[in-house]
Order: sequence, then C-alpha cells, then structure tokens
Amino acid sequence: MSAYRKGDACLSIGAERVTLRLTLGALAEIEDRLGGGDFSALT
Repeated sequence: MSAYRKGDACLSIGAERVTLRLTLGALAEIEDRLGGGDFSALT
C-alpha cells in the first residue's frame, strides 16, 4: 500500500513486472519532448 501512496504504478509486461513513478524530472522531460512550454500548454 505504501507504493500507492507514493504515486507508483505497477506495469506487467509478459513475465516482467516494473514500477513506474512520475517525478518532477520525468514531467519536465515529457513537457520537453512534447514541445510544451509548461504543463498547462499540453492540455
């Protein structure tokens, strides 16, 4: 349950299970790659 509180998401790909976590750094990279100036510009 503690993983859920951190905002983690579990993803199963075949037999492999990985944990995804959206951090501020990851959000900034997504914004960069999508060409948005800020998050509100992406919606």
